[in-house]
Amino acid sequence: MSEQVYVSMKDIAEKVGLHVSTVSLALKDSPKLRAQTKEKILAAAHLLGYRHNPYISTLMRSRRSRRIPQTSPVIGYITSHDHRDEWKQVDVLHQFFHGCCEMATQRGYRMETFWRKDPSMTPKRFSRILYNRGIQGIILAPCPELDAHVEMEWELFSPVAIGYSIHHPRLHRVTNNHFLSGIQVMDYCRKIGARRIGFVVPKLHTVRLQHRWLGAFLAKQFTAGIPAEIPPLITDQGEWGAPTILEWYYRHRPDVIVGSFGSSIKNWLASAGIQTPRDVQLVSLTCPDENHEVTGIYENSHGIARKATEMVISMIEQTEKGLPAEPWTISLEGAWNPGTTVLDPSIPGVSEESNLPLLS
Repeated sequence: MSEQVYVSMKDIAEKVGLHVSTVSLALKDSPKLRAQTKEKILAAAHLLGYRHNPYISTLMRSRRSRRIPQTSPVIGYITSHDHRDEWKQVDVLHQFFHGCCEMATQRGYRMETFWRKDPSMTPKRFSRILYNRGIQGIILAPCPELDAHVEMEWELFSPVAIGYSIHHPRLHRVTNNHFLSGIQVMDYCRKIGARRIGFVVPKLHTVRLQHRWLGAFLAKQFTAGIPAEIPPLITDQGEWGAPTILEWYYRHRPDVIVGSFGSSIKNWLASAGIQTPRDVQLVSLTCPDENHEVTGIYENSHGIARKATEMVISMIEQTEKGLPAEPWTISLEGAWNPGTTVLDPSIPGVSEESNLPLLS
């Protein structure tokens, strides 16, 4: 097998007849260059097969700091559960981590987990451990608490958060487009002819998302003339379970239950002899994985993690550190999961018309 030839920025500069510094600016998407110049350089880079080499960036930084890199640069994946490995019990957090690892490897980095809630750690000590390990970029995994505050020496790192759980400080973040997911689910409920639509969600979830799902549910009720006969059920964490769901179901008898759940509500209903989808249909706002048994939205956890890692790497390589003056939120659309919890799974979901959520 032939050895892959390394393409440098000098090669690209010679190809387009420009200076290496101009090529460097184009590859960093600098606003200092005209769009036409950028396009010319990027086209040449693609033609030559240019790939960014993180070792070179790390080497240049190490020369300035007199540190010599020995392995691939590391991105810290920061977990915040009460126990070190507790996050591993949550499928979606596994998906986030594996998505991060995949993108990091693709870009010449590697991902390593760090538990910030170790009782022996202070925010300063935790930050210094990461810094002394040569870690410049960190991805903060979702936190389990309702209103998470994270303290670190932010000026040392290029930080990005996954999801909305970290309320303070304000960071760049990557997440699902939860409001659009809610609109798409409500459009689907209308498409399958549902009239009595019940909305159920743990309080922790709706507060964390700043009520984006609930807002979409209420907006669709108002704009599409859906009868508001069933009040949303928003429960405290300790009340979320079979007794609460069953009591609510018997009181309101919905055609369809919409909410954030995997198989839990289906199983609770089945324990009382209520069959899905014969007696009630279920549409989830957040299916745990692709091809899940419950119909609804798969949030694309893998894609969210890849995008978060891509953002961190970009920040590292542009030496963008500390808390952002203008935080970005990148929202990815989910994918429709047909599932088996509606009467006719062949009816397609997530239509193009859902991109105009308030016009119907």
